[in-house]
Amino acid sequence: MAYRVVKITELASYEFCKVEGGFSTLEERALEAVLPQGVTIQKFQSQLASGEYVLLSDAPVTPALKSTTDSMGDKVWLVNPDAESSFSPEAKSALTSRTKAKGLTSRSGSESQAPAEAPYTPEDKVEEKQEKPAQDYEYLFEVACSEEVLASEVGCQFALGKTPKEASIVSWETKPSEMGTVFSAKATDDKPRKLIAKVASAEKGVSNQPPVKLKPKGTDAVREAFIPVIPALQLGDCLGFPTEGYFYHFHEKKLVQEYKILGEGRWAFQATRSTPFSLNTENGLNKYQGAILLYWKIDSKVVTDQHLVYLDEPITQEQLGNVSDEWLNENGVEIDVPTLLGAMKAATADEKPYQPKTCNAPVDVVYEHKERLLEGSTLKAINNERLVESGLPVVNIKKLQNNKFTIGVFFDGTGNNLENDKYKEVRGNASRTNVARLFEAYPEKEGEIAKIYVSGIGTVDFDDAPRAVMEKAIDEGDDLNTLAMMTAIYDSDGKTSAYVKWTSLLKQLRDIIYDLENAGSYSEIKCIEFDVFGFSRGAALARHFVNAAQAGFPDYQNLLVPPGSGRSEVEKASRFNVGIVPHLLGNENALASSVCTYNIDQKRTVKIRFVGLFDTVGSFGKAGDKDEGSFKLSLGPDCAKTVYHITAYHEYRKNFPLTSLKVKDTLPDNFYEEVFPGAHADVGGGYPNIEQYDKSGLPDRYGTPMIDSYNRELVKTLPVPDDERKWKFKSQARGISDEDYGLSLARQETTTWNLQCKSIYKTVIGSEEYRHHGQVKHHDGMLYYYHLQPITTGLQGLSLERMYQQAEVAGIKWNKNRYDIPTDYGKSSELKQLSAALNVQGSGTINQTLWANDITPIIMHCVHRPHDINISIGYDDFVMEIANKPNQKASGELYRETYDND
Repeated sequence: MAYRVVKITELASYEFCKVEGGFSTLEERALEAVLPQGVTIQKFQSQLASGEYVLLSDAPVTPALKSTTDSMGDKVWLVNPDAESSFSPEAKSALTSRTKAKGLTSRSGSESQAPAEAPYTPEDKVEEKQEKPAQDYEYLFEVACSEEVLASEVGCQFALGKTPKEASIVSWETKPSEMGTVFSAKATDDKPRKLIAKVASAEKGVSNQPPVKLKPKGTDAVREAFIPVIPALQLGDCLGFPTEGYFYHFHEKKLVQEYKILGEGRWAFQATRSTPFSLNTENGLNKYQGAILLYWKIDSKVVTDQHLVYLDEPITQEQLGNVSDEWLNENGVEIDVPTLLGAMKAATADEKPYQPKTCNAPVDVVYEHKERLLEGSTLKAINNERLVESGLPVVNIKKLQNNKFTIGVFFDGTGNNLENDKYKEVRGNASRTNVARLFEAYPEKEGEIAKIYVSGIGTVDFDDAPRAVMEKAIDEGDDLNTLAMMTAIYDSDGKTSAYVKWTSLLKQLRDIIYDLENAGSYSEIKCIEFDVFGFSRGAALARHFVNAAQAGFPDYQNLLVPPGSGRSEVEKASRFNVGIVPHLLGNENALASSVCTYNIDQKRTVKIRFVGLFDTVGSFGKAGDKDEGSFKLSLGPDCAKTVYHITAYHEYRKNFPLTSLKVKDTLPDNFYEEVFPGAHADVGGGYPNIEQYDKSGLPDRYGTPMIDSYNRELVKTLPVPDDERKWKFKSQARGISDEDYGLSLARQETTTWNLQCKSIYKTVIGSEEYRHHGQVKHHDGMLYYYHLQPITTGLQGLSLERMYQQAEVAGIKWNKNRYDIPTDYGKSSELKQLSAALNVQGSGTINQTLWANDITPIIMHCVHRPHDINISIGYDDFVMEIANKPNQKASGELYRETYDND
C-alpha cells in the first residue's frame, strides 16, 4: 500500500476520501517511504494525531472522513466515528474546518479534481425523451498489473477524449488478463480519440500519442498496452531505490515524463511539469508514485526505442535538445518489452547470490541488509519483500560507480602455509587447508576487490627465496618453528609468531590501499568491506581482526606524528589508544604492537560482510586455557552481517579447546554454528592425502608409512614367550634385560606382521586400493599387534563445500576456475552425496544427527585420531603425547573443552 503525506492546510477536496484515519494501526514499514527526514515513527504518528499532517492513501484502512448530504441536498464531509479516537480534538476541528472551505485547489496550483459541488437544482421536466444513440463501438487497452496495483503504485485514471458527437469517456469495464488487466469502454461512434492517463485533471506524459482507433463492438482487439515498472539503481551486487535525483522516460529520444524523487530519505517520486520542449521541475501531478508507466504496445505494435534514465541533477535544456543513443545508454537503459514480460512471469527466485539484470523479477531483488541504506550511498536497501509486494518488475536503470572496496582476509591455521603445503602435497606430510583453498578461489577485480593471505603461526614464508631453498628447508623440517606453534606469541626465529603474522597483514593492507591511491580511485571509495576467514588459531586471529577493524581503519595520509612534530605531539601520539592490541593503525614495517602510527580514517566506513571460521582454537600463550592475552576473540552481534562457524565433532585434545560463537547455548540471529564430523584438521584441512600413506622417495623424517596419514588399530595382544629363543638371545647378548628382549622381539615380529597386514587389510578409495602396514609394539611383557589404517582427507571437503556455499549466499562470487577441492574428497562418491544432502539444510542447522548414519560405516578410514599415540599402548613420544593429550572423564569418556563467546 502506497502512502503520501501533506499538511492539513494543503489538503485538496478531491483528497477528502483518501485521508487515513487508521494510521495508528499500521506497521512501521508502511510509513517508511513517507517518513520526513529526522523524524521518528512515534513523532510522525503524533504529528498525524495532532492534525499537523494528514496521511493519504487510495484505499485507507479506516477513512478519516465520510461523506453525506445535508437537508439541502449538498454533499458534506464529516469525521468518521470509527476514526475519531485517532485524532485530538484540535485535529478533528481542523479536519472539519478544512472540509467546509470553498474553492480548494491542488498543491500543484491546478483546480482540484473534486471541487465543492453547487446545491442541486431540479431540471425542468422534459416531456419527450430522446432515444440514446447505440454504443456500437468499443476500445480496449491492457495494463500489465491489477487495478489495485495501478492505483497504488502509479495512481492514474484513464479516459477517452471527446469527439464532436460524444463527450469524454471515463467509465471502464475491467477483466483480468494473462499479464494483468484489460480495460474496455463503449462509444457511439468510431472517431479516433486521445487515450488520456491522468491524475485529477492533469495528464501524464504517456498520453502524448496519436489518437487511438475504436473497433466495432465484439472485436475484442487490444491495440494499446502499458507496463508499470519499479525503477532502481545498482550498487555493487545489489539493487536499491534512490532517495534523491530524477527519473526520465524517453520514447524515440523524446521526453515522455520527468519524475522528481521526494528526497529526505524517501524513494517515492512525483511527475513534474517538464514537457518535451520546456523544463519545469515543479510537481505537475499531485500523486506520489512507486512505479513508472511504460509503453508496451502502440497500435498493436510492441514498442521499441524506449529508455529509462536516472540523473543526480535535473536534465538541462541543452541535454534535452541533444538526446542521443550514446547519452541515453550512458545515463540509463533501453527497455526490452519481451524481457520485461518474462521477468513478470518468474514465479521462483533465481539461484542466490543473484546478479542483477536489466529486467528483474521482484522475487529476485530482495536481500538481507541491516541498514536502511546501502553502504556509502543514498540508495534504500531492498531488504524486505514488502518493498516489492506489488509484483511489478524492477528495472535496473544504471550501475552506480562503486564507492565500496572489498577485501578478503584469510588467516591460515597453526603450521599451515599455502605455498609450503602445495609442495608437501607431493613431497611431504600436509595438504592445503580450506582457508588456503578458499583464498585461491576468492575473486579479485581491479579497483573493487582484493585479497590478503596470512600464513599460519609457526610457519616460515619463503616469498623472496629461490625455489630450491624453500624445498630444502621443507625437506629438512626447517619451515616450522616449534616454539611459535606451541605458544603462538613467541618464536625462536623472529619470523613466525602471531605478531609477525599480523605485521604481514598490515604490509599487505597498506600495499592494497597504496595501489588504489596511485590509480587515483581511493578518494572515491567511501566504504571498506571485509570478508574474513580463518582456521584454528587463524580463526582466532580472524575474530581479533574483526574487532580491530571496528576499532579503527588507518588513514595512511594522516600520520599521528607528522614529520617535524615537536615533543608534545610525540607524547600525545604515544598516549593514543584504540583499546585493542594488535590493531590496524600500526607501522607496517615494524613488529605489531600497541603503538599507533596512523590516525583513524574518518572519511570511510568499515563493514564486515562475512566471517567464515573453521574450528576456532585460541591458545595464545599457555595452550588450552581461556586466557588469550591481548587477543580479543569475543564477537558482538553487530560485528558483521553474517558470522558462520564450523566445528569439529571428533576433537578431544586438551590443547585444542573450542571457542564457540555461543553464549550460554544461544546465538545472535546472524551467527551460525554447525558441527561437522572429524577432528580439528579434518574440518579445517591440512592432513596429508591418502596417496602419501606409503609413498616412496620421501625424506626419512616422515617415516613409512607417513606420520599423520593413519590411525593405529589394535588387532591382538600376546605375552612375550618364555621359550628357547629368548634364552638363546639373552645368552648371546649378556646383560640384556627382559624389556630389551621384548623390544627386539617386537621389531622382529613387525617384519612378519607387516606382510600379513598387507595381505589381509586394505582400504579402497574410488578406484584405488591401499594395503595396510602393520607394527608390533612391546610394553610390560606384552606384544601389541596393530594394523595402520590409512585415513583420507575426504571429510575436509564437506566443510569446505559448506563454507563455500554459505559465503556465496552472503554475496561472495567465487572464481570457480580457481576452486580446488581436496583430492580424496573428489574420489569419494559417498562424501560428495552427503555434502549435497547437507548443503540443502538451512544455515546453522547441521549437527551429528544429520550425518552420523552416513559417517559411521566409513569412520574407520575418514576420521583422524590426533590423540592416537596417547591411547595406543607401546608407543612412546613424549612431545607428541604432551601436545595431543585428550580430555578424559573418570569413566574414560573423551570430551572437548568449549569456551563461550565472551
